[in-house]
Amino acid sequence: MGTSISPCLMAAAVACGGAGQAGDLMHDFKAGLMMRLSPRKQLLAQLMGRGLHSSIIQLNLSAFCGIGGAWRRRSGCLEGVRGC
Repeated sequence: MGTSISPCLMAAAVACGGAGQAGDLMHDFKAGLMMRLSPRKQLLAQLMGRGLHSSIIQLNLSAFCGIGGAWRRRSGCLEGVRGC
């Protein structure tokens, strides 16, 4: 066939991550329903939390792993991190 297994494994990992996130969100909604919270406010809190989390992760990766040329030149890299 000639197809590589890497794209298939990456697609499976993305699907698995999406299923895990969906299950987590449904559990949070059920817990909110039991506490009589508004689903709209729960969804907004989830979206704000994920946005904040992704920006914090990006800053950490930039600072510690040297992702981005300017950070790599200025801050140096940690020992043992590949690509430094």
